[in-house]
Amino acid sequence: MTPQIRDIEPAVSAAQLKAAEHALGLQLPAAYRAFLLQHNGGQPVPDRFRLADGSGPESVAWFLAVHDREDGLVSLAATYRPYLHVDLLPIASDPFGNFVCIGTQGGNEGKVYFWLHESEPSPGEALPHAGCKLVAASFAAFLNAFEPA
Repeated sequence: MTPQIRDIEPAVSAAQLKAAEHALGLQLPAAYRAFLLQHNGGQPVPDRFRLADGSGPESVAWFLAVHDREDGLVSLAATYRPYLHVDLLPIASDPFGNFVCIGTQGGNEGKVYFWLHESEPSPGEALPHAGCKLVAASFAAFLNAFEPA
């Protein structure tokens, strides 16, 4: 079930997204980019989803937005870059400091993962590592993985 997104930030323009991509040093996967243009962050309702292996449920407190605050997509990506696998970009947070991330390159591009902040990959470790679990093979599949409460 695709969640409704509430409490979104002011709309982001294509030019602002391009600037965010430049700051991130990458091109956002197309489906996620389209999501940001429609919903710049926000709270999903329902907020629970299952991992690809059926475990969970996990939850999303907020999708990250493109803005200049410290809780924005670009700022949090920079803060957590040393702790996340090189292929991952945080796109949403749960209530406990964990992140939903999207793959940004290679065979992981567009795949969605759930990252537990208590763990981090070893240098060169392939996905998934111990703290990173596959949620969905695509951003669209992730949005369809939300379940009613």
